[in-house]
Amino acid sequence: MSFASFGKRFAALGYDVLRNPFFWGGVGILLLTTGALYVVVDKVVMPNYTRHGVSVEVPNVRNEDVESARAELRELGLRIEEEQGQYNPSLPRNVVLDQSPAPNTPIKPNRRVYLTLNQGEVPEVVLPDNLVSLARRVARSRLQELQLDVEMRQDSIPAANANTVTRHTPGPGDTVKVGSTVTLWYSAGLGEENVNVPSVLGLSLAEARRQLQQGQLRPFVLSNSDRGFCDDASEADEDATSTQDEDALFVCYQGTSPDTEVRAGSEVRLGVTPDSTAVPDSTTANLDSVQNTMMPEETEGGSTSERVPSW
Repeated sequence: MSFASFGKRFAALGYDVLRNPFFWGGVGILLLTTGALYVVVDKVVMPNYTRHGVSVEVPNVRNEDVESARAELRELGLRIEEEQGQYNPSLPRNVVLDQSPAPNTPIKPNRRVYLTLNQGEVPEVVLPDNLVSLARRVARSRLQELQLDVEMRQDSIPAANANTVTRHTPGPGDTVKVGSTVTLWYSAGLGEENVNVPSVLGLSLAEARRQLQQGQLRPFVLSNSDRGFCDDASEADEDATSTQDEDALFVCYQGTSPDTEVRAGSEVRLGVTPDSTAVPDSTTANLDSVQNTMMPEETEGGSTSERVPSW
């Protein structure tokens, strides 16, 4: 078959098809079906799939408990992804620290909202060892800088300087968790009444402290470097006093003579030794002569000695 004859037959077939009403009916049905399918996809399927024009605003759930935040977000058809954040002791555990997307951001339903929760380990801090004798406001500020809560109480035992810290619990150098409470006791100044100083020579430091505080007086333990008042103590014992238990230390020097009348809250300076044989007889010891030999506030070289408060 030649190419010319094939072309004539194809043209004749095409002419017959174009004249066939069933052909045009099929084309019409195909066009109608395609148009209807387009309308369904465009107006029904795609809006339901993409949620075009449908959005919700992300609520602000920061500082809320995680259970409340979950309920609020799920009510809006949003999904939740949670992650652990750095622990903040000023907030309860499991409250929302942060969120993404940010509050009031419009997003489509069924999208994820990421919540950062107040979890993790509570960090620890070491209490300063120089709070005693500080002004109470300064001491409070230093503790608050360490993210610690502070409770202030007036000390029942008077002290010389009003509004200064006399003691605190937990004690100096103790390790506490961030957010813990430290109680500071402060002085209201010397008392109005006079009290008599008891004799504590020969007593253990623990017992001497108890008797002095019971008498509204404040023990003040002198540093080891200025212990000229315990001449019989060995050199090896000089450094032992800083580490031994107070029940194993004995008062070998009392700066204020027994029965002296002083204001309540006054300091009584004490020298201590771990050697009980170095303690002078409290009935015969001449405190004035000991003081004249070596004043606790001034060493032989004329320099002021370092005092160690022991309240």
